[in-house]
Amino acid sequence: MKPFTKTLLVDADIVAFQAAARNETWTDFGRDVGELWVAHADMDSMIRRWLKMFKADTAVMALSCREHNFRKDVLPTYKDNRKGSEDRRPDLLTDCKAYLAEAYESVLWYGLEGDDVLGILHTHPSRAYGETIVISEDKDLRTVEGPLYAPHRDEVGLIDITKLEADQFLCWQTLVGDSTDGYGGCKGIGKASPYALEVLEADADELWDIVVEGYASKGFTEEDAIVQIRCAKILTAEHYDTETKEIHLWTPADLLT
Repeated sequence: MKPFTKTLLVDADIVAFQAAARNETWTDFGRDVGELWVAHADMDSMIRRWLKMFKADTAVMALSCREHNFRKDVLPTYKDNRKGSEDRRPDLLTDCKAYLAEAYESVLWYGLEGDDVLGILHTHPSRAYGETIVISEDKDLRTVEGPLYAPHRDEVGLIDITKLEADQFLCWQTLVGDSTDGYGGCKGIGKASPYALEVLEADADELWDIVVEGYASKGFTEEDAIVQIRCAKILTAEHYDTETKEIHLWTPADLLT
């Protein structure tokens, strides 16, 4: 088999959602499912465009596990704010995800979100897929080192995130939280607070001290910060054994490696 030289690692959850939503119509009688083949063609068109744009050999779909999310073991209330949102999911969504899983090479690991799959494949030392580019609109992928393209910010183009930039953004997320994902960060620290701004400019050996100081300033502990950062951290190769499927949770030492 010809070895891969360049592979697009695609956030299949977002591609499927966008195609399902775009091809869903409304009538006087409510929501109409629409034609599934049109949604399939829509997704194929998106992927072909990216393959051509980056001169890539193939695209691999990363999908989220719907059975369990390991972050619920870290913080039981993780994403509890999304309860009830199933009613707002496009009717074509499940079929669109199934199509991507069948039509393209796809990866889904128990307990992991699609973002984690992207992060692990993108940083794996085996480089089984050659040079990789992550295609995702999720800002959480800014916590992963390497090339990233966000289609909704096409004017920005391809960005190559350094290890320090990834860790700076991770610590920023840990301080300010993410209401979309249902973890609060450090209550009382906002996006423009001194600690949040400082961490975006800090060196690697300063990052965790700033986070801990920020939490302490609001009456919280280092253990509280570790819970939050484990929710914010997208898994990378050093945090997941692809053979045993064992997860290695983040520790402060990871900022210095």
